[in-house]
Parts: sequence; C-alpha cells; structure tokens
Amino acid sequence: MGIKGSIDIITNYPLSFESAFFIFMTIVYLISGSYIAFIRKWDNVRHIS
Repeated sequence: MGIKGSIDIITNYPLSFESAFFIFMTIVYLISGSYIAFIRKWDNVRHIS
C-alpha cells in the first residue's frame, strides 16, 4: 500500500484532490482538537486532587 496506493485511491475516487485533502484535514483537526480537550480535562482533574 504506501503513498502511491493511497494517492491512486484518492484520484480514482469521485472526489477532487482538494476536497479529499479538505476532508482529511477536517478529520485531523477534529481528532487533535478532542485530544487536546481530553488532555486539558485530565490536567484539571490532577490539579484539583
């Protein structure tokens, strides 16, 4: 699989490269955002106790 395989999947998919990239960045943003919120929540819990 590798980079060329995933690029082939993106180009064969009925999406343009820009929209596929936008979807990918949105997923990364959501995951990292929830991850940061989770870490901050745990920091607050540790500081209270």
